Amino acid sequence: MSDEAEWVLAVNVSGVPWVFTGELGKGRYSSKQQITAFQQTLKEVVLGYFNPAVNTQIFLLVDSDDAIHVCSASGDDEHTVKSIPHGKLLCATGHVSQDDGLLHVFGVDTDENLCVLHQSTKNPWHDDGTPNWAPLIPLATGVTNVFGDINPAQAPTLFALDGEGALRLHQQDSNTSMWTSGHVHQASQEAFEVVRFRVELALREASGLHCVMPALRSRR
Repeated sequence: MSDEAEWVLAVNVSGVPWVFTGELGKGRYSSKQQITAFQQTLKEVVLGYFNPAVNTQIFLLVDSDDAIHVCSASGDDEHTVKSIPHGKLLCATGHVSQDDGLLHVFGVDTDENLCVLHQSTKNPWHDDGTPNWAPLIPLATGVTNVFGDINPAQAPTLFALDGEGALRLHQQDSNTSMWTSGHVHQASQEAFEVVRFRVELALREASGLHCVMPALRSRR
């Protein structure tokens, strides 16, 4: 999605990446273009992001050897593809920093490590419009999949699956930058008890009669 009316989608068509554009509500796409700069066999498109500050589309592509490639284009320019050296990812998600709009990619490599690619804060863009990445940094082990919300936020929050299929939550503190993690759901078919709390208010008039459908306003 590039704005509230138009969309841009990168698609794997028999191992070849294509970019389709269109308008919401229309029954057919308006244009399509092959990313000819990508010469490998495409395995998966793992991430798509549009940076409005620099008018740049970014797609993260993984080839058949699990190598990472960043595809980007500004405006109507041709797509530029660059490989990320020494990095292989099976899946990925993104986090956009609320302060500077930079993209941080969290992914799982071929050794089941949770890793992150930070876009450089000092020099975030190359001259050709592609993002400038810091080296791949490992964060945790024993992770098989990762999910996140790419909407801008102060700090990333990720859901991940471990090797046994248990769901985990990974959170970074926006003040200390320290990470915490823990199980959300164990790898089991058994149900477990969830503590719930319920609050009920009974409103009465001065005469003691119940108020019928009163207008209420909540304040913190």
